[in-house]
Amino acid sequence: EKSHDPIVFDEGITREDLGPMPYDPYIICNSVAANQSHLPSVETSFTDNGGVVKDVDGFTWAVIVPDNWAWPKGGSYNIFKAYPQFDDWYLSSGVNYADWYSNPDSMYIYRK
Repeated sequence: EKSHDPIVFDEGITREDLGPMPYDPYIICNSVAANQSHLPSVETSFTDNGGVVKDVDGFTWAVIVPDNWAWPKGGSYNIFKAYPQFDDWYLSSGVNYADWYSNPDSMYIYRK
């Protein structure tokens, strides 16, 4: 089932207060049902059945970003250049630089 409905909160809350999501947003890669990309913070039957949500280096395949997310530019630019704190965030399993997405390097992001 496809959905393009945004979820908008009236006020922000902490991740701890939010708790586990009651839903499992994911994508199916290249139209192969076995190639699913789920969020690592969501309890899902996919992971219960041996599905993997991180690569061998512990890098998550999916993240939630805010509505005002600035995409990294194309070409050789990537999330690590566009968001210098992203590497430290994911290496710390989300403990450090929880607001990594708020500090892009304007040289490497796409702006309309």
